Amino acid sequence: MIYQPESTNNSVRPLKRGITVYTGPMYSGKTTALISTLERYTIAGIKSVLFSPEKDARYSNTDVVTHSNKSHPAIKINNAEQIFNHLDSENKEPVVIGIDEAMMFDSNLIEVCSSLRRLGYPVFLSCCDMDVFLNPFKLKDWKEGANEITIGNLLAIANNVVKVTAICRFNENGNICGNEASFTRLKEGIDEAKFLKGVVVGSDVYEAVCDLHHPFFK
Repeated sequence: MIYQPESTNNSVRPLKRGITVYTGPMYSGKTTALISTLERYTIAGIKSVLFSPEKDARYSNTDVVTHSNKSHPAIKINNAEQIFNHLDSENKEPVVIGIDEAMMFDSNLIEVCSSLRRLGYPVFLSCCDMDVFLNPFKLKDWKEGANEITIGNLLAIANNVVKVTAICRFNENGNICGNEASFTRLKEGIDEAKFLKGVVVGSDVYEAVCDLHHPFFK
C-alpha cells in the first residue's frame, strides 16, 4: 500500500518542494552531486536524510560511498515505501530527502516521490538513466506486458533533471578517448550472456563511453 497523505494543508515546511534527479552513466559523479547537495543544506542548518538500497553494499553496509571514496551516512531500505517509517510527521522541522541508486527500487518509487513532494519535501535522487543496452533503466519489478515502468517515468515527473557525464576511458591503441561520456557499456571481454543471467556483477564490469565507443551505436 502506497502512503497517501490525508491532506497537504498541514505541511508547514518552508522549503522549496520538488523532485530533482541527477542522472547519467556510471562514473559520472551522480552520487557525488547528490551528497554535495545534501551537504549544502547541512551547512545552512537544514536537516537531511539519505536513503540507499539495502542490496547496494559495494563499499559499505551503512554509508553511501562514491567511486572516489566520498561517503555519507545513509539509511538502507528494501523499498521506497519504507522512507515514510523514518519521517517524523509530528516534527515540523524542515527535512531534505536524498535517494541514491534510485533505479534499484521498484515502481512504487514513482508514487512515493510524488507523495513526498505533495507533503512539501524537497527530494533529490541519483540514478543511471540507461542500461548497457541503451534502454531506459528498468525498475526492479519491471515485467513485459504488465508493469513496464522504467526510470524514464521518474524523469518525466521530476521538476528538474540534471544530466551529468563522465569521461570516455575507452582505450584504443594505448590512447584514452577523453570525450564526454553519456553512456555505459560492458567492458571488453565480459560475457554478455552471463551478464544477462546475473552471473557477472559489480562496477568493475562497466565503463563509461561516448557514442563513438559504444558498440550499439555502430
